[in-house]
Amino acid sequence: VYRCFEIGRWSRDDFGYYLASGIGLMYGLQALINMFVATNLMPVTGLTLPFVSYGGSSLISCLLGAGLVLAVYRHNPILRRE
Repeated sequence: VYRCFEIGRWSRDDFGYYLASGIGLMYGLQALINMFVATNLMPVTGLTLPFVSYGGSSLISCLLGAGLVLAVYRHNPILRRE
C-alpha cells in the first residue's frame, strides 16, 4: 500500500497519481476491513483479503490493479532509475 502511494506521488501527471493512490487505497481498505472482521470489531462482510481469495474475480481485479500501478511506475523515467 505504501509503495502504491509512493508511485502515485512521484507520477508525472495527475491521472497516474489518482490511479496509483486509488488502487493502493483499495488494497488498504480491503485489508483493514478483513482485519476488523477477524478480530470481531466489525460484522462479517464477505469481503476477500487482497490477492487471497477462493473465487477468481477478486484475484483478477487485484492483479489488474497491480498491473496498472506497475504501468504507472514504468511510465515515469525518474522512478525507474532507483
